[in-house]
Amino acid sequence: MNLIRPKSSFGHFLDVWGVVVDTPKATPEELRIYHAIAPRLSVSPAKMAQDLANYDLVCQGKAGGNKLRYIAAISQVTDEIYNPQHKDWLNELNPNFANVYFTDGLNAARDIIKSGEKAAFFTSAITPWFVSGIKQANPELHELMFEKADPKFSLQQGDKTRASAFHDLKARMNDNGIYVATYTDDEPLPIRAAKESGVCEAGMVFVDRKGKFEEDSIQFSSWGVPTLRDLSNPPHLTLTAHLD
Repeated sequence: MNLIRPKSSFGHFLDVWGVVVDTPKATPEELRIYHAIAPRLSVSPAKMAQDLANYDLVCQGKAGGNKLRYIAAISQVTDEIYNPQHKDWLNELNPNFANVYFTDGLNAARDIIKSGEKAAFFTSAITPWFVSGIKQANPELHELMFEKADPKFSLQQGDKTRASAFHDLKARMNDNGIYVATYTDDEPLPIRAAKESGVCEAGMVFVDRKGKFEEDSIQFSSWGVPTLRDLSNPPHLTLTAHLD
């Protein structure tokens, strides 16, 4: 006998940088904090220069498989502002990330949850300000994801350029009765890794906000992966309509 799976067991996983967070808007604040804190943490000028050059590659979408490592080099410095030992730095620098989110990305996640299915973020790097910023930018989504739902589910982390990260995600979700229905990203490598893994039961969604990945989009279309300029009309619930 075939059992019909409830809608609440379908999980939609969205990348953070480029899908939900407007990276160019967040970058100046990240770098302002980095420049202020790095010398206090005895980061050498040479190391700072290298970190900043690598981060620029991330912002340009040219970091490839090094993205996670390059982001971590910046984050391990900027995250220190949230260390209780340095609360005076937090008060002094007063970081503000409330205006760095794509409204369509946040609303897509919100609408998926309100439909009865699940949405979570799957990212290579989680920054301390991400959740608090959502509370300012979209209080309703914050309540749905981080107050009513388990915050540990709502934030998933892994190297999404590797198929193994999606296999790991599937294992974690299946242990909790959740199926990986879709994955959404704005870079080709993670979409290819998701395709290789075969994990996403309803498929993937590619968000090419600036239309710079035309050749990749053509190939993705042959796989049945839609390419969108934004998530104002997200296809996620349509993709899961055939699942049971």
